[in-house]
Amino acid sequence: MPFRPDPVYYFQLADILEVSLDHLLRGTEGQELLSFEIKNKKLKELCKKVDELKPADQDVVCHFLDMAVTQDKLKQLMVSP
Repeated sequence: MPFRPDPVYYFQLADILEVSLDHLLRGTEGQELLSFEIKNKKLKELCKKVDELKPADQDVVCHFLDMAVTQDKLKQLMVSP
C-alpha cells in the first residue's frame, strides 16, 4: 500500500513555501501567474527599486510596510463599533 501523507501536510508545506495549495500541487505550467496592478505610480517605482536591493534590506522595507498596514488595521478597528 503506497504512503499517503495527511492532507494537513500539504497545507503546511504550502504555507512554508508561501505558495497556494493549487500552485504546490499543479505547478504553473500552462497557467498565468496571478498578479495585481499597483496604481500609485511612486509606489510602483519604489517597488521596482526595492526588488533590486539585498535580501536583508528588502526585509527592512517589508517590516515597515507591514507596520503601516497593521497600524491602518488598528485604526479601522478603533473607529468601528
